[in-house]
Amino acid sequence: MPSTRRNALSVIASGLTVCIAGCAGSSSSSNNSREYGNLVTEYETARHVVDGRQQLVRTSKESVQNDERLLIVTDDDRSALSFPTEDNTPVTSFVATTDLTNSSLALFQAHHSSCQRFDAYQILRRPAALRVHLCTEPRPADEECQQETDRSTLLAFKFPFDGSTLSELETVVSSECRSRFGPAPNGGTN
Repeated sequence: MPSTRRNALSVIASGLTVCIAGCAGSSSSSNNSREYGNLVTEYETARHVVDGRQQLVRTSKESVQNDERLLIVTDDDRSALSFPTEDNTPVTSFVATTDLTNSSLALFQAHHSSCQRFDAYQILRRPAALRVHLCTEPRPADEECQQETDRSTLLAFKFPFDGSTLSELETVVSSECRSRFGPAPNGGTN
């Protein structure tokens, strides 16, 4: 009979181990959510890609030090923007038609090889910040390109929430357009 008691204790110990591991896993995941933010999955995007190294958006706001990434949450933010290349692009109309009372915008521009793709693969919202994971990765091998040629890409994101509480736009740059959580459903093609 001692072996039956040992078996019963072993089963109970295994069950407790699984319960404790489950609790530890959920605690760590909620800690990660607090530390990094909540995953944003509902948003719309627009992009404008041109050949060569060009500035695709500028802002006249003196408080902005880096116009490679811009957070647009008010009409004043939007009116400070200028798009030097063309008057009517997918991004300019996207920005102009966004209702900023219920939405917010983030703009990112980058210069890269024409054999690379510039995109975002993960967006996290924190109480006062938006963290966007950007990436530049090689284009598929079957797409024609010239390594020596540069391109400029302007990405625009529209979020379905008021961004007035957001004071910071954080970026993380990677050489792969995927994360350990899997690829983003809204990845771009240009």
